[in-house]
Amino acid sequence: MKKLIPYLLAMPFAALFIPSCTKNEEPPKTPDPIIVPIDSSIKCNTITFDAHINRIFVTNCGNCHMGVNNNGGINFEGYAKLKAAVETGKVWGAINHSTGFKAMPPGGNKINKLQLDSINCWRGNGYKQN
Repeated sequence: MKKLIPYLLAMPFAALFIPSCTKNEEPPKTPDPIIVPIDSSIKCNTITFDAHINRIFVTNCGNCHMGVNNNGGINFEGYAKLKAAVETGKVWGAINHSTGFKAMPPGGNKINKLQLDSINCWRGNGYKQN
């Protein structure tokens, strides 16, 4: 035990001379990507209504905005109707739960980030159909 005492006393002083491994400054932040594909295997510029977007809206919005149950006020059935609705900006505000818009679905969680990002890709790349 007597042999350890000098080492134990020297440790706090040694810490003053050991360079720190961390810096106090924050690392530079990389900007969030503007648009991200549905999943990592799908590139943003390949997202189309037929292959990707239609199924997002059918799955998440179809009960109220498509078919015989279309009681949501806006009809998303088919490419032309959905594109026209999304182009107004109201659909984007609603599904993104943006301030000033009626959040969709009512009383529910917004669709997941990958789906939102995919819709944003579709919008940003000219609303490709197929």
